[in-house]
Amino acid sequence: MCPACRRRTLVQSAADFFVNGRLATALDQFAEGLKTLGLLEELRKNPAVFYNMFVSEEIPLQAKDLCTLFDVDFSVQGSNSRYGENPTICFCRDWLIEIEGIEHILIHKNNY
Repeated sequence: MCPACRRRTLVQSAADFFVNGRLATALDQFAEGLKTLGLLEELRKNPAVFYNMFVSEEIPLQAKDLCTLFDVDFSVQGSNSRYGENPTICFCRDWLIEIEGIEHILIHKNNY
């Protein structure tokens, strides 16, 4: 075997060991989590159904997505607490709308 081939084989072996050693525990934990939910078996039966969830391109979060994650548990109408909650919720929703495209700006700024 030539020196370049031996070097390539050594680098490949080291990379395999590093990646498999580092990722093996995380992948085992991920599989165990899917198994506890009963999803691992379904994932193996129907991989096409889960393809977009695990492989497709990343879709950025939008303000409307974040707003629908939580329900506001308002205080009693007319109370002092409710008086402060209304503007707070409006400010939070406005802030989410303002920062909606910020990851796009940050990604492009880091590429310059």
